[in-house]
Amino acid sequence: MHPTRDLPVFLDIIADLKKVGKAPPEPIKVSCPIVADGAYGGAMGPAQFIPSTWALYAARISSVTGSNPANPWSNVDSFVATSLYLKDAYNSQGCIDYSQQIPSEARTLRERCAAAKYYTGSRWYTYSCAYGEPVIKRANQ
Repeated sequence: MHPTRDLPVFLDIIADLKKVGKAPPEPIKVSCPIVADGAYGGAMGPAQFIPSTWALYAARISSVTGSNPANPWSNVDSFVATSLYLKDAYNSQGCIDYSQQIPSEARTLRERCAAAKYYTGSRWYTYSCAYGEPVIKRANQ
């Protein structure tokens, strides 16, 4: 995981979960890096959020699920986080602008953009076809 952006946040998440007896069992498992994609790894739980992104959504997740703190290893919290993230991505200016490239395909392009943002955040455009498109095709099937 990114040593300065995510590791301190990860340690804070674990400490907060330990305070309420909800930390995942040790050793705590996180994703491995995908070197070919330039990814550090360190994504947590079933929805695979990196710690810094999880921290941005934790309060909103708690307001929906009632979990305090929000737990990235909880199925409910994880998939609420996913839905909030995808909604925000779909409605982001970047996805709206991208969707205007082909007005007749606007919804599909916004969905592709949101899926790619979920995978890679700010580098979404690079993965809009390689990742976003297969996600949309599978969803449509």
